Amino acid sequence: MEEWLTEHRARLYKKCKELKAAKLIKEALTEDGEVFAVLLPPNKKVDTVLEKRLIILETEFEKLVKDTRKKANEESFRVTFAENT
Repeated sequence: MEEWLTEHRARLYKKCKELKAAKLIKEALTEDGEVFAVLLPPNKKVDTVLEKRLIILETEFEKLVKDTRKKANEESFRVTFAENT
């Protein structure tokens, strides 16, 4: 079956690809016209099952941005704190 995206979902997919380029998520992908964001593993564990979020609405994308930026800030703080101790 050929993949298709509505204009709205294509915009969300593009935004998710931008998050991937900024290394805030592991992957942005589509399946049967749906947009998904695969989150980075917590604490960079290799054997962790990755969370895959369905992004349908702009509000879900905004929550994804908020969650990933919060996680990135927490990790940055941990690294800075570890370097200073």
